[in-house]
Amino acid sequence: MSLNRQRQRGAVLGTSLILLTVMTTVGITAATLSGDREQSAASYRQQVDAMMAAEHGELVVRNIVSDWIEANNDWPDEAQARNLVNAGNWRGMGGDDGQVRQAQSFRVAEVNAAVIDGTESLVFDIEGAIRPGDETRSLRQMQLVIQRSSEAGDSISPFEGGLIGCDGLSQSGSASVDSFHSGRGAYGANLDNGSVNARTGEVRMRTINAGADGSFSGNAPVYGDVAVTGDLSMSGATPIHGNLFVDGSVNNMNGTVGGTVQVGGNISLGSASNVQGPVRAGGNVTVGSTSTPPPAISAMGSVSWPSWWIWRPLLDALTGNYREQQEDLELDPVLDPSLECDPLAVVDPDTLGPGQMFWDAWNDPAMQPLTDYFIESGCAHCIDSGNRSTQLTGGRGNQDARDTVIGNDGSRTVVRVDNGLGTQGRLSSLTIRGDVTLVVDGDFDIGNNTQMRIAPDANLTVMVSGQTDLGGGSNVLTGAQNQGAPFVRNDKPAFSLYSAHRGSQYQPGVRVSGANSSHVAVYAPNTGVRIRGSGNIFGAVRAGFLDLSGSGDIHYDTMLGELSPPGGGAAASQISVQRGGWWEGAVDE
Repeated sequence: MSLNRQRQRGAVLGTSLILLTVMTTVGITAATLSGDREQSAASYRQQVDAMMAAEHGELVVRNIVSDWIEANNDWPDEAQARNLVNAGNWRGMGGDDGQVRQAQSFRVAEVNAAVIDGTESLVFDIEGAIRPGDETRSLRQMQLVIQRSSEAGDSISPFEGGLIGCDGLSQSGSASVDSFHSGRGAYGANLDNGSVNARTGEVRMRTINAGADGSFSGNAPVYGDVAVTGDLSMSGATPIHGNLFVDGSVNNMNGTVGGTVQVGGNISLGSASNVQGPVRAGGNVTVGSTSTPPPAISAMGSVSWPSWWIWRPLLDALTGNYREQQEDLELDPVLDPSLECDPLAVVDPDTLGPGQMFWDAWNDPAMQPLTDYFIESGCAHCIDSGNRSTQLTGGRGNQDARDTVIGNDGSRTVVRVDNGLGTQGRLSSLTIRGDVTLVVDGDFDIGNNTQMRIAPDANLTVMVSGQTDLGGGSNVLTGAQNQGAPFVRNDKPAFSLYSAHRGSQYQPGVRVSGANSSHVAVYAPNTGVRIRGSGNIFGAVRAGFLDLSGSGDIHYDTMLGELSPPGGGAAASQISVQRGGWWEGAVDE
C-alpha cells in the first residue's frame, strides 16, 4: 500500500509540474501578445498622427499658394513656390519653428514645376512625421498637385464674350452689335491712341449647349464673331464683321462674313452671300450664283459652283483654290464641354428653384425686408405692400417721394421683397447709393417711365426668382454710356440682374423694351431674354435663349469680361487641386 501511495504522490507531482509549465507558458505568451498589441497600437497611432500632420501640411500649402496668387494675380514659378512653402524645413502643427520639438510635424520635401495634361502645375511632396526631439518616426508622405484651372467656367467672367444664348440665338431686327470699354471712356469717344471707343471687334455672339441653333433674319451688323453649336440660318442680310463658326450646317446663307467661315456640316451660299475669308467645312459646300464667292474652300465632302463660271475667267481661276474630299481636314468644334450655361448656379439643379446664390443672400445677416428699410429710413410712404406684390409708390397724399433713394454712400444695404416688386403712382426715379443688393421673390417690373439712377461708385445687384420687365419707358442710368464713368465698380457691374426664372424663348423671363437706353449686365441662363424697342443696351447678356428683335443697338462693355465670377476671388478662380496617393517614407533621421 505504501508503494502505491508513493506512486500516486509521484503522479500528482508530475501533473502539477506540467500544469505549472503550461500556465507559465500561457502567461508569458499573453504578456508577449499584450506587449505586441501595445506596440502595434502605438505604431498605428503614430502612423495616423503622421498622416494628420501631412494633411495639415497640405492645407497650409494650399492656403499659402492661393493667398499668393490672389495677392499677385500671377502664377508662381518653381523657385517662388519653394520659397513660399519654406521647402525642406520641418514645421510643427502649432506653427513655424526652426528647431521643431513638437511630436506632429510636416515639411514640403520637394517642389517641382510641371505641365500635366497641357496645364501648368506645381507638384508638392509633403511629409508628415512624429518627431519627438530630433528623432523622426513613422514618416508618411503624400503628393499635392496645384494647377491653373483648366475649366473655363471656373476662371472666366460670366459676362465674357458679351452676348450668349445657351440654347439658341435669334436676331430679326436692325440693331447692330459691337463692343467698347467703359473704363477707357464713353462709348464712341476718341481715345488717346487715336482709336474710337466703339466697334472694337471683341464681342462674340454664341451658343453653349449641344445642338443650339442660331437664326439671323434681319439686317443687323455684328462687329465681332458668331459661334453656334447647332445649325445656323442666315436668310437676312446680316453682315458679320468677324469670323463665323458653326458645328452644324448653314442653309442658304445670304449675309456677309468678313473673316473665316468654319462649318461642321454642309453649307450653301446663296446669291446674296459675301464671304471674304476662307471656308472650311466638314460636309459639302454649295456655292450659288453670287458675285462675291469665298477666296478658298476646303471641304471633307464635295464642292460645287455654277457651271457658267467657266465663262468668267476670274471666277473660273478661283475654283483652283476649292479643294474637296479633304479627309484629313481638322476643325475645331464650337461645343466646349468645359463651358456651363449656369456656372454661378442661380438655379438649383435638384429642386429647379433658386440656387445657392439666392440662399446666400437670403441668409445674409444684414438682410431685412424692403418695407422695414423704408420705415426705418422715415419713408413709409415710399412703399405699398400687398399680398401679391409690393409697389414703389413715389409718395402718398402730401408726402412726396417721387425721387426715391435706396442705400447710403459708402455702406452696404441688403433688402428683400417676398413677393413681386413694381412701380406705380408718382415715382419718377429710383436712386441707388452705396452697395445695394435687392432680392425679389417674385416678378420685378420697372416701368411707368421710371428712371433708375446708379450713383457714382454705387452698385445695384438685383436677384429675381420670377419674371423681369424693364420697359414702358424705364431706363437705367449709370453714367457709363455717355459720361465716361466705368461700368465696373468695386469689382462688379454698376447694375447686374440675376434671374432664377425658368422659361423658354416663347415665355421669356427677362424682357427689355422701350425707347430709352439702359446699361445693365443680365445673367439669366435658364430662361429666354427678349430685347425689343429702340433703346440702346450697354452691357452684356447671358440667356437661355437670346432674342434680339428691336432696332436699338447692343454695345458689349468688354470691361465686364475682366470680372472674376461672383463669390470667388482670384485664387479660387485660377487653381484646381488634386491629391496624390499615400506612401510610407523611409525614416532616415
